[in-house]
Amino acid sequence: MNKIVLGFILILFGFSNILSINAQANEDSVKALIIGNWRIENLTINGVDDPDFNPEYKDLIILRKDGTHITTDNEYEYEQKGKWCLEEGLILVLTSDEENDTQKMEIIFFENNKMRLKLMDSENDIIIYLVKEDEAL
Repeated sequence: MNKIVLGFILILFGFSNILSINAQANEDSVKALIIGNWRIENLTINGVDDPDFNPEYKDLIILRKDGTHITTDNEYEYEQKGKWCLEEGLILVLTSDEENDTQKMEIIFFENNKMRLKLMDSENDIIIYLVKEDEAL
C-alpha cells in the first residue's frame, strides 16, 4: 500500500473518531438542555389544536438527570414513570416501567425554554408544545 493511500486511510479513521466524539458531545449537550420539568402547553393533530387538550391541567413531562422520567395527566390523575434517553441526537425515547411501552418523539424545535416534540409512531402528525418550568432533580 503506498504512503498516500495509507495516509488518507489514517486521516479518515481519525476524522471518523472526531465525528463520533463530537456526536457524543452534542448528545450530552442536548441531554443537559432538556433535563427539567416540561409543562405541556398545547397539542396539535395534523396542524389543528386538539379540542380534547386542556392546558389548565398543567400536564408535565419531567426528565431527570438520572435518566428517569415522569409523565403526568392531571385531568385523569394518571402518572407514568420510566426511563428516557436520546437516540440519533434528537430522538427522545420514553419507556414505561409498568406497561412495557416505548414512545419515540423527534425534537423538532428547541429555543430558550420552549420545545416541540413530534410523535414518531403515529399515523397522524402530532406535535406536543412544551414550556420548561424548572430544573428536575
